[in-house]
Amino acid sequence: MDNNYTKINADKISCFIINDEDGSDQAISFLKNKDSFRPFKDGLKELFRMKNIDIDLSDNEVMADFLYSKLKDIKANVEKETVVSWFSGTHRPKVEAGSRLKMYEICFALNLNETETTWFFQHIYYDRAFNCHTIDEAVFYFAFSNGLTYQKSLNIIKKINEADAPAATNYEGNYTLFVKNQINSMKTAGELTTFLISNKENFKSWNKSAGNMLKSLAAEITIPESAKKKTDELKRNISRFLSAPSDKTSCKKNNFSGKIHPKDYTDCGLIVREIIYDSMHNSYDTISQCEYIKDVMNNRNFMKNASILRYLITTSVGAGKDTSIPYIVRNNFPSKKTMSDILSEDKLSTSKSYDSIRKLIILLDFYRFWVNAKLNSETEYYKTLDKDKLTEIYIEEANNCLYDCGYEDLYAGNPYDWIFLCSAHANDPLDFFRSCFSELLPEE
Repeated sequence: MDNNYTKINADKISCFIINDEDGSDQAISFLKNKDSFRPFKDGLKELFRMKNIDIDLSDNEVMADFLYSKLKDIKANVEKETVVSWFSGTHRPKVEAGSRLKMYEICFALNLNETETTWFFQHIYYDRAFNCHTIDEAVFYFAFSNGLTYQKSLNIIKKINEADAPAATNYEGNYTLFVKNQINSMKTAGELTTFLISNKENFKSWNKSAGNMLKSLAAEITIPESAKKKTDELKRNISRFLSAPSDKTSCKKNNFSGKIHPKDYTDCGLIVREIIYDSMHNSYDTISQCEYIKDVMNNRNFMKNASILRYLITTSVGAGKDTSIPYIVRNNFPSKKTMSDILSEDKLSTSKSYDSIRKLIILLDFYRFWVNAKLNSETEYYKTLDKDKLTEIYIEEANNCLYDCGYEDLYAGNPYDWIFLCSAHANDPLDFFRSCFSELLPEE
């Protein structure tokens, strides 16, 4: 159910000379090449092939007319100009809440089943299919799984929305997966309607699993409130030490020798521990170690989203509007605003920006995994693992993390995911990752 885009993109990861300095340059060149990743119109062509639709796949006008007629047959609310723009390549649907209904309408119009629809969303539209924490998409999930028409689905949704409902219950766990599992056991539209009406109030907030995951990742990475005093004291001691290297009286009084080790700061978050680790390995004496830490931590508050993102990906303002960067990378790229919104419990509980949530999870999880591997590289466990095994473990853990939040696995055909998969295969994933983003993103 795929052409060779995925295989080519996966193969490119291993064929880059990622042990050389040119590795990240090759990766960025590949990423910016418009032919590297499947255009939306090619994805639509793949759907036509999949469904054995007998039309001229070399004629954009013919394909646009065919799809538009199918959409009109199901009474979809879409303009002819929009469909034409998909096939001309002048426009691709935005990965945002407002475009999702049109994507489902394409799937209904072409009589896709649940598996084909999931594939279309993940591999062509690059977003999650069937967010079953919303009533509309829970109904669509049942419809595609059981062959219901679009109009029948809309009638069910209308009936549920107009019905009175009991008070919400406090379900512990992944509510989206719970709903999917319940729907999988249903045989009739009546069962579905009764279930969704009785649980209607529970659909007014969502993203709980993703929110818990993001909180956990952020807490592991950033300076916790409880350690702020300790890190502030570290910075003060370093300043005293460097300002009076020949007179250590004030430093001795604070039991500060100038020698700093990450094991003494395990309660201060991964960013602080990595900075200290790097200071040990990039310095030749105590003074240069302190200078390194002061330079990196100076005027930065690693409890703030902007400082965290600047440290992780060189900027906190997102990917900008550089048209050479693939839209799927630029769109919903982690920024201090999106990060603040996503980490806000009130905003996250009603957010439909699933792409931005998934992207932030991937970013923070990547950093968490590889910094832990770096900090613990001398432990017995990590000494038993070669680089290929570590990469395998990372991908497995990242996919489990995404699954637990209701998202699809990392996929080499998605330009954003591809950056992380490519970095994970590099000799030094964090260094390769940062080199990529320093070239890819605007300087701040």
